[in-house]
Amino acid sequence: MLEQNIAMGNLAKFDEVMMKFNYLMDPKQLRMTCKVTNQECYWIPVSPGRSMSGDNVHVSMMCKKCLNRKDIFMTKKEYKVQERIIEREVGIV
Repeated sequence: MLEQNIAMGNLAKFDEVMMKFNYLMDPKQLRMTCKVTNQECYWIPVSPGRSMSGDNVHVSMMCKKCLNRKDIFMTKKEYKVQERIIEREVGIV
């Protein structure tokens, strides 16, 4: 659908396109199954990065399907790579 909108000259709204952020999660947390679908959870960020001590950044994640929440921690360098995508998903930009 996004490809069609771009090809037709229409700009798709970013909030219509949800990205799966499972690649940011710890592999142990990915083995947990979703309480609703009994499959892999669909993790999305629900808060912007928050600076922590030791040059770490905290981001709260939530499963889009079962609403389970987890916290992840990244280095500032890792966060800078993902910052715009996370902020766009959370709705700050």
